[in-house]
Amino acid sequence: MNYYCLLWSLITFSLCSMADGVKCAIENYTLDDQKEIVIIVPTYNNSRNDVCIKNISSILDQDYDNYYVYVINDCSTDDTSLKIKKYIKSHPYGARVILIDNDKRIGAMANYYHVISSLDDHVIVVNIDGDDWLAGPHVLSYINNLYQNENIWITYGQYKEYPSGNIGFCAGYPKEVIKNNSYRKHGLPISHLRTYYAWLFKKIDPRDLMYRGQFVQATCDKVLMTPMIEMSGGRFKCVQDVLYIYNATNPISDMRIAGHMQGMIRDKLFLMRPYEPLAEPIFDFATDVAAFDTSCGRSFIRRSSAMEDAAG
Repeated sequence: MNYYCLLWSLITFSLCSMADGVKCAIENYTLDDQKEIVIIVPTYNNSRNDVCIKNISSILDQDYDNYYVYVINDCSTDDTSLKIKKYIKSHPYGARVILIDNDKRIGAMANYYHVISSLDDHVIVVNIDGDDWLAGPHVLSYINNLYQNENIWITYGQYKEYPSGNIGFCAGYPKEVIKNNSYRKHGLPISHLRTYYAWLFKKIDPRDLMYRGQFVQATCDKVLMTPMIEMSGGRFKCVQDVLYIYNATNPISDMRIAGHMQGMIRDKLFLMRPYEPLAEPIFDFATDVAAFDTSCGRSFIRRSSAMEDAAG
């Protein structure tokens, strides 16, 4: 994994163009400024039209260096796992991908919970559904630039729908909503692309990620993002540049086969007591990141082994 350990000199990014034509300004930064990003991709039966390959290729084509990927094949009944294995074996950056094959289907939320619980607190988590893809090669650089601001703990938005080209519904919140912590009453204009610090996710009570005794099987975005938005106390960013392509052609998407369940889970979410805003991060960026062992490939290998043990 020599590519993962390259010591880059100063890298200058000028105004860059996303694949969909949206422009995004990325400031200059060095390797030291590249925060560790972990992408989590739950996937299920995404072999058709090689959607699973389009998904993974959009990730491995990123111009960013300090990231790796968990792909969780959630007991697919087609050849999704086989296609992914062949692709990452042939890709020069395929070693970034940790592929986990579940022996039973547990759903996206359970997969998120198990993986994030094993991550270091300072990691930035990026959620990508297995049937969608990133909008271009500069997405992780864009996200890293946002998190240079220590008052950003969580981000969401924006996506474009495929094949219609319609822009998504992600929007910010009025100041009064932020002040009163009344996000649930206002509505939840939260969707792809979802990113957040691992430490913030770990502050969620696991019971609040469940419905009728098990991790929710639909509406994952609202259920996991809402408590973190509340705890952030306004330290979030709604991104209006398109970073994500939502694939509306999936015949087994939640909106097609779990619409009723989505409605029931949303109703419960609106009635739940909101989380209190945190006064400050529970993670000390100045000291804890400095103390973290960033020697070549070490953290990657340690977490990979831990996840294989957990999966086994």
